[in-house]
Amino acid sequence: MRKSKSGGNQVYDSKIIGERIQTLCQDGSISYYTLSYRAAIPISTLMRIINGTTENPGIFTVAKICSGLKVSLSEFFNTQEFEEIREREKYNRIYGLGQKKEDSLCN
Repeated sequence: MRKSKSGGNQVYDSKIIGERIQTLCQDGSISYYTLSYRAAIPISTLMRIINGTTENPGIFTVAKICSGLKVSLSEFFNTQEFEEIREREKYNRIYGLGQKKEDSLCN
């Protein structure tokens, strides 16, 4: 999981989201302009997401992109890369809770 510029953790790396969109467009022979039209989002927004310059695309935007790609959100996020991120997030939550308890016991 990458740290955002603001210092918070992102659940999903925007680069991985962009790569997933690229893959699905290639697999479906869909141009970015067609996807932009189908998803009803500006091409500039779509390109920022694909290029990874959008820090953390919103779930509603990703849902619109999924609609344009004709895949569900579940299908979109069902990849090994996203699974690894979910597993790291689970580990971080468990470890973080354990560390907080340890810190409170020591103080």
